[in-house]
Amino acid sequence: MFSYRPSKSFVHRANPILKLILLFGFAFCPWYVSLPVMVALAIAIKLPVQNYLRNSIFFFILGALIWVSNGWQDALEFVSIILSGMILTDSTDPEDLAHSLKPILGETFSLGISITLAMLPVTMETASQARLARKARGERFIGKGYLTSIMQILLDKADEYSLAYRCRME
Repeated sequence: MFSYRPSKSFVHRANPILKLILLFGFAFCPWYVSLPVMVALAIAIKLPVQNYLRNSIFFFILGALIWVSNGWQDALEFVSIILSGMILTDSTDPEDLAHSLKPILGETFSLGISITLAMLPVTMETASQARLARKARGERFIGKGYLTSIMQILLDKADEYSLAYRCRME
C-alpha cells in the first residue's frame, strides 16, 4: 500500500510536478468534483483497490469517526483525499519526484519528500511483519516492545534510503 508500481498509463507518464499541482488543486475542490475524478483515475491506472482495502482498516475507522463527528460529506472528502494520495504514490516514482522538485525546493527538501514517499510502503510492510512475528511467538499484546522494534527497523531502513538517494542525487 502506498507504493510505486511501474506502468505505462498516462498518469504514470505525467510529470510529477503536474501531479502534485493537480493533487493540491483537487484537495480544494468539493468531494462531488474530486471523488469522481479520483475514482476515474484509479480505474484508469488499474489501482489494486482490493489489495488496498485489505490493508486500510485504519482509514476505515478514521473515515467512520469523521462520518460520525462531521457527517457523510466530510467522510467522502476524506475518501477522496486518501484515494488521491494512493494514486500519487502508486503512479510516481519517489526518485523522479525528487529530481523534479530539486530545482524548485532545493536538494534537501526534495530528498526528504522522496524518502518519505519511499518509506510509506516500507513502514506498512514492517508493521505487518512485526505484528505477524509477535503473533507467531504467541505474543498478543502490542505494546512498547512492538513499537520499539518497528521504530528501530524503520530508522535503519530510513538511513539506508537516505544514503542511497544522496548517492543518486550527486
